[in-house]
Amino acid sequence: ANIYYIRQKEPKGLGHAVLCAKSFIGDEPFAVLLGDDVVVNKEGKPALKQLIEQYSKTSASVIGVQTVDKKDVSKYGIVEP
Repeated sequence: ANIYYIRQKEPKGLGHAVLCAKSFIGDEPFAVLLGDDVVVNKEGKPALKQLIEQYSKTSASVIGVQTVDKKDVSKYGIVEP
């Protein structure tokens, strides 16, 4: 695997960080990995592998989410079904 990174010059949030990489990424598929949040799933299949498989089927953007305890909700972004 090839791993590249683009440095965000000012802390303007995750969306801005992804935007900083736009000219480097172009139209290629990419993953945003956050090193402070490791996802372990019950199936034993790596989360990134699952996301790549879904993208391969649909060629559409894919986002991984997980359930967290109510006491931890303030630590995460929230997705409503």
